[in-house]
Amino acid sequence: MLVDEEKNFGPKPFRIFDVWFEEDGLEDIVANSWNLPVPSINRKYYEFRNRFKNVKGALKEWSRNKFGGLDGEIEALKVMAHTYEEKVDNNLLNDTERHEWLECRKKWLEKEKVKTCMMKQKSRIKWILEGDENTKFFHSIINRNNIKNNLRGLYINGIWQDSPDVIKTEAFNHFSRIFKELEVERPSMEELTYPCLSANEASALELPFSEIEIKEAVFNCGSNKAPGPD
Repeated sequence: MLVDEEKNFGPKPFRIFDVWFEEDGLEDIVANSWNLPVPSINRKYYEFRNRFKNVKGALKEWSRNKFGGLDGEIEALKVMAHTYEEKVDNNLLNDTERHEWLECRKKWLEKEKVKTCMMKQKSRIKWILEGDENTKFFHSIINRNNIKNNLRGLYINGIWQDSPDVIKTEAFNHFSRIFKELEVERPSMEELTYPCLSANEASALELPFSEIEIKEAVFNCGSNKAPGPD
């Protein structure tokens, strides 16, 4: 009834979160990864693709290090803030602890805002109430979108196929048939004739000018032409 089988449907799409642009150093990471050396080949679009791959890898590594432990950091800040708040109720906080408490709550709210923006962008829906935190709801929307967007299989010639290789081949063949160029009669340049110079005429173009030719050219300039003010 249940089959546990790992299938490879190709790479996942790469998406950029809006909160990335609020972080310092993002432009430097993109510029440095773009300028990394790539294999020297004749086809420029291969080089363009490889540079994008370098940028993608650098951004994924940076995002993993920057936001990978976001939930843990939020939970730690939340626990620390609650600890200080328990002391606040008993008026046991000194000035240093009060400052640390305010800084802790500030960082907590900032990281919660980052997480909320990322969840909002992932879910691709608008909040009904601004600032409403319902991560379970957003997780369900994300999971539903993933299930809906996944291509589990295709009916090929009336037979259900769920093999990634078969699906990729059929998709490739389908779009190849759609975008295949039809055989049409195109004009040919071979039958056209153009006037051309003979061998003697072509060689005459490279002959040095004679004195007679120079005199005729100068005398044909007209009486109203002068080389200078004299």
